[in-house]
Order: sequence, then C-alpha cells, then structure tokens
Amino acid sequence: MELRGNWADLIAGVGLELDEVFNQAQEEYQPGIFALLNRVTGSGAQRNVTGKTGVGKISLFDDGDDVPQKNRTKIYTTLIIYNNYGGFLEVSANTIEDRDFAEVFDETRELGLAANISQDEAGMQLFNGGFATTTDYNGYRMSWYGDGNPLFSTVHSTPVVNGSTQSNASATGLPFAFQNLETGYLALLT
Repeated sequence: MELRGNWADLIAGVGLELDEVFNQAQEEYQPGIFALLNRVTGSGAQRNVTGKTGVGKISLFDDGDDVPQKNRTKIYTTLIIYNNYGGFLEVSANTIEDRDFAEVFDETRELGLAANISQDEAGMQLFNGGFATTTDYNGYRMSWYGDGNPLFSTVHSTPVVNGSTQSNASATGLPFAFQNLETGYLALLT
C-alpha cells in the first residue's frame, strides 16, 4: 500500500486515523479465497516455481531383492509475476480547511474493503480464465502453468521421457457441470 498526500502538514493526526479506518475495514472483510488457494508471501517482483513428478506407488519386492528405485523428474518452470493493484483517494483543500473528514473516512473504509474483495475476485479468475491462455482476465493478470496450455487443458504436455500428455478432463468424457459436481467430488476422494 502506498500513501500519498499533498496537504499532509495541514491535517495533523488525520493521516493516522485514515490508516486506522483502512486497517479496520480490512479486518471487517477477510478474503475467503485462501481457503481454496495457498497464500504465498515473499519479496521481489517475480519468482520461478519448478515442480517435480510424484514417485507413483511403492512396489512389492521379495526378501533379498533390491528395493525398487523410484524416480522424480523435473517438470515445467512457471514464472509468477507479482502485479501492482491499488487506488487512492483525493482530499481537497476545502475539505481540509473545513475539517470535514467524515466522507473521507467512509471512502477510506470502502478502499480497505475493496482491497480484500479484490483478492477474492483475483483468485477466482484462475477458474474463470482457465480455458484460455490469455493473461488478463476480468481486470486481473494471471500467471499460468509453464507449459503454454490453458489450466484446464486436456493435453498438458510433459517433459518426462516417454511420458504422455496429461488431461484435466474426466477419463469417461463427462463434461464438468453442476449436475455432475458430486461425481467429480467422489472421483477426487478415490
């Protein structure tokens, strides 16, 4: 968050009150998207995330045999770029002279709420834009998986030697819809 003001010397103590109102509004509405997505904090403008394949299942072996070796293979590197989102409020010289800050406090509260609501909206764009590779979706910029395919692609390529493409679709060809949500949920449990 960046705070700016041209009249700071004329508003003794009001800047701290505005900060407090902003912070209270953020406590009033907590983003719920982090119940679904991981919250990652860090510093810098971007970071790379590289994955590895799983080891699969463990294998049966007889007494005296070597324990079967499992391999993990490096998969795609995804570049995550942190973007700037924000807004500012303008306080006129007349408002400062009249010491009429009630409206400014209301707007500051709304700005604090908007900051947290925007986090929920941004997280949902992963699902809204998951069928395309467009990076900008509904006013938010996405960082997609590094293979160049849409998130919900049925042909995610793999850098694993002799590996086949991976699909996010149902093995039975069942399209995702409200009517078969429970079918998908049960499939995730097994």
